[in-house]
Amino acid sequence: MPSCIENYCRFNFIAQQLNNTILNEPVVIKLNWNSPKTTLKQGQQWQLFVKLKPAHGLANPGGFSYQTWLRRQNVHATGYVREKQENQLLNKAISHRQKQFSSFNQALPSHDLTPIIQALTFGERSGLDKRHWKVLQNTQIQHLIAISGLHIGIVGGVSYLVFLIIIRLLPLNKILITHSYIISKKSQAKSNALKNKSLVNTCLNNNIRIFALLFSAICAGYYAYLAGFSVPTLRALVMIYWFLIFRLLAIKVAIHTWFALSVFCIVLLMPMSVISISFWLSIYAVLCIFIIIWLWGKYFTQYQLADVSFWHKFIIKAKQLLLLQSLLTLLMLPLATLFSGQVSIVAILANIIAVPLVSLVVLPLIICALLVSQFSAQLTSFIIDIVLMLLSWLWQYLTFLSELPWAVSNLTQLQWGLLSIAILLILLAIFVTPNIRKWLLFPLVLVIANIKAYSVFSTNSWQVKVMDVGQGLAVIVEKNNRVLLYDTGAKYPSGFSMAESVLLPYFQQQGIEQLDWLIISHDDNDHAGGFNLLNNSLLIENLMVNDLNINANYRCLAGAKYNWQGLTIEVLSPNEMKGDKNDDSCVVRISDQQHSVLLPGDISQKIERRIVKQFSTHDKVNTTNESQKHQQLASTIIIAPHHGSKTSSSRPFLQAVSPQYAVFSAGFLNHWYMPAKTVVERYHKLNISTFNTAESGTVTFKISNKGIEVSQYRLDEWPFWFAN
Repeated sequence: MPSCIENYCRFNFIAQQLNNTILNEPVVIKLNWNSPKTTLKQGQQWQLFVKLKPAHGLANPGGFSYQTWLRRQNVHATGYVREKQENQLLNKAISHRQKQFSSFNQALPSHDLTPIIQALTFGERSGLDKRHWKVLQNTQIQHLIAISGLHIGIVGGVSYLVFLIIIRLLPLNKILITHSYIISKKSQAKSNALKNKSLVNTCLNNNIRIFALLFSAICAGYYAYLAGFSVPTLRALVMIYWFLIFRLLAIKVAIHTWFALSVFCIVLLMPMSVISISFWLSIYAVLCIFIIIWLWGKYFTQYQLADVSFWHKFIIKAKQLLLLQSLLTLLMLPLATLFSGQVSIVAILANIIAVPLVSLVVLPLIICALLVSQFSAQLTSFIIDIVLMLLSWLWQYLTFLSELPWAVSNLTQLQWGLLSIAILLILLAIFVTPNIRKWLLFPLVLVIANIKAYSVFSTNSWQVKVMDVGQGLAVIVEKNNRVLLYDTGAKYPSGFSMAESVLLPYFQQQGIEQLDWLIISHDDNDHAGGFNLLNNSLLIENLMVNDLNINANYRCLAGAKYNWQGLTIEVLSPNEMKGDKNDDSCVVRISDQQHSVLLPGDISQKIERRIVKQFSTHDKVNTTNESQKHQQLASTIIIAPHHGSKTSSSRPFLQAVSPQYAVFSAGFLNHWYMPAKTVVERYHKLNISTFNTAESGTVTFKISNKGIEVSQYRLDEWPFWFAN
């Protein structure tokens, strides 16, 4: 359904015609619309004038793959609606789901936790803000608000029980037995009718269960429809429906056969599931549950037939739930940590309370409120108040856990490997004899001790990463796991930040919590937009800017030189801190005396000429050797000035720098048409190898005494099929 915030709407549009041509197959397009003419609702038919791009996303190590997400959602293109007379509402009819959503929303009060109810009922999570997500991620209970197998199973199970209870309250067996008695009495066979009493009860129970299964299947399907038939709900439906089919046909199937058949059908019907993280997490979680029940089956069934009191049974079930949740969380930890980059220490404490409360109490109450809302607004409000009260108590508990100093620990890939080995040793210790178990203690302690304590060997090699930040710039220079960052990418009015989506995930993946140097070329948003976030998130030892409004320990002025781990950082421009924003860019050259990288920011040809003239004069004074001219300017790698615009990258400047490689940091199909074709041709005529982050993703240069190794994230690091 359309998500509208402050008159700015985002929605998926199923295009059936393009330029008045009927498409052979409708395509899904993700659109933005600023100030639409009327309220957008699911089911409406529109004619829209749009600006489109093929489905595309940033490609960086450690970051979220928007392109893979679009592909998984079967979205073919993205774009925005332009204000034109062609924009017309063709059909006002809305979907049943939209009607239910609008009607139910009227009964929901304005509350901080109302978006949680919307997520649990309709799968709509657009109302959740960063505060919600932070608590959910820190406690690792995001799965509770993503309608999936757990929720579909609960709805199916509850509807099955409700149907049986209602039927059993009706005197059907008495009616059938009485009817059988009257017929038998007429035929002078009263004794035969009495004998049929047990047969009637047996047949009635069997047939009622069949109808109960069908009813639960219908309810589960309807709930999945309300949730928008999202991929997780469809996966759950496939599994549940296969289970119901086998029960209805009275076919005995082994649980692993049912599971394998379900997975086969899921991949057959939804092949893009294989690139979904949630798919693999779901499959892995189900397998973990099977393994736990298989290994500890006796513990989970030992009191099923025991004649014990209710409270005794309750305590036993609570212990079983505690064991199941603890083991499941432990087994899920490596995979969850691999995808999120962090381990939640409080996940077990959060899930033990949240899972049963939401699944067994909150969700049934919400479904009940949805049903009641059709005929009683007062009763609906009463039920919603109870739900909000329960959610408020739960949220206070979860917030307390998430704000603990030790609640979450960020892990690098190396630490993730050590954590996985530790969990493997723990699980191995469960199955071996006590004599063998004691031999596992020492390696376990050793691995755990090294999860947080690991060192990086010092080396002379270093690398330059030009990150894919769209139409902007962010360059990471790394040596010995220490970092220099040049520019931060942009931050947009919507709140989306390149620093948050690209830089911080990469630093988290690499275990980097401090920047040795942060250099801001100039104060344009596409270069400095992420400064405040990085300044609040990381320790910055040395900050160099040319903006007097920022409190920094270094000012960017030509002639300054600094040594960093054997690398020379030299400022070539500006000569004074004033002038045009672009031409005032901090031009920096980083060198190891053999190879170097030139970072010119957004300077124009005017500044390029001045720099060439300045260093030509300087070199003539110090040397008469023509081959050594511009030695202070010559660089192996250059980041193309101003993203490859026509106003930069003059021929004399490129000849003076004489780079081997050049990188254009530009947005995909940006409306400035950067890099300009004439500029790219100019680089090629000078035999300079060029890369464009819009096409290559992150471009990495690994520099050592042996030379330079170049890799492109889309072609060399990211699995090709996902990226292209």
